[in-house]
Amino acid sequence: MLKTATNVEFPRQRMKTPIPAQAEEKGLPPRQGLWNRISRRPELMHYNRLIALVALVNLTVLGLGLVRGGWWASGQLPLRMLSNLVLANLSLAILIRQQVVINLLFKLATSAPTHWPLSIRWILGKVYHFGGLHVGGAVVGTLWFAGFVGALTVALARGLPGVSPVTVVVTYGLLLVLVLMVVMAMPSIRARYHNQFELSHRLGGWTALALFWTQSLLFINDQRGAVSFGSALLVSPTFWMLLVLTVSIALPWLRLRKVPVQMETPSSHVALA
Repeated sequence: MLKTATNVEFPRQRMKTPIPAQAEEKGLPPRQGLWNRISRRPELMHYNRLIALVALVNLTVLGLGLVRGGWWASGQLPLRMLSNLVLANLSLAILIRQQVVINLLFKLATSAPTHWPLSIRWILGKVYHFGGLHVGGAVVGTLWFAGFVGALTVALARGLPGVSPVTVVVTYGLLLVLVLMVVMAMPSIRARYHNQFELSHRLGGWTALALFWTQSLLFINDQRGAVSFGSALLVSPTFWMLLVLTVSIALPWLRLRKVPVQMETPSSHVALA
């Protein structure tokens, strides 16, 4: 029963939506296949698929390293390989967020001819999920870095050559910054403490970049052997990749321009630029 403000009761009536005759004749569309039904679930959106793709590629590399590469076999510690894997994943996370790269992705996605099959153009329309590569690269890169820190610690404890205490200390500091950034970027924390998330990503990103330079130069110096430091830098992929990342991160700031802005305040709580 329903009651109005005057406490008059009215009997409930079931509402029936009329179905057009044409719809009754045509019936329901055929049931989609199992994969189509599963792939439409929010958990399997393209954003999450890209995260899974990054994780799968790295798991494959890990498996090949353990089975064929002899990682950690007979006491061998793949320090340089771990360092390169860290840099590869974090480079993916950083470069995919570069505005030039983003513009290129959208340019390619929107340049598809209209005569292409709709299924292909529909997939290209999912280009805005590129953030999955950013998240996947950042999380997996941080996990690789944790493994790298563990390997460095073991090497230092065993007294192996090519590892100095200063490098290990700086590496632990960098790991702390990376973990803090990943934790603050978790959806639940990011939504509740968004300003703190932005602050941690801004300041943490620059701090991590400075620590990466410091840690990489120290590590290259530790691992150079009899080669001069300058020669070791020139043949180090870490050095060149860090150079590219630094330019990529600094480029938006270098392109900032001061422009005149006129503010209009039509009311006490509204400001228009």
